[in-house]
Amino acid sequence: NGMLAMTRALGDHLLKMPILPNDVVSNVPDITSTDLTGQDSFIILACDGLWDVMNDQQAVELVSESLRELAPYARQLDAEGRSTAEILARMLVEEALVR
Repeated sequence: NGMLAMTRALGDHLLKMPILPNDVVSNVPDITSTDLTGQDSFIILACDGLWDVMNDQQAVELVSESLRELAPYARQLDAEGRSTAEILARMLVEEALVR
C-alpha cells in the first residue's frame, strides 16, 4: 500500500488492530530455523529491498558466481583488509538497485 517501510513496521500502530479490520503489519516475527551443514557455503540475510526484485535462487546464483570470480583474489583482498562478505553484500545491494 506504499505506507510501510521496514524500519517503521514495529511502531506504526495506525496499521494495526483495532483501527483496521485486518492487520497490515504484525509485531510477531515470522521465524524459521534451518540447520547449516558442511555443504552450505554462505547465508544471505536481506530485507524486502532485495527480495522484492530477486528470488532466492537468483540471489544464490549471483553470490555463488561472484565467489568463484573473487576466489583468485582472496589473498590480495585479505592483505588489503577487504572483506569478501562486504564486497558480496555491496554487489547484492547494487544489483537490487539496478533492478
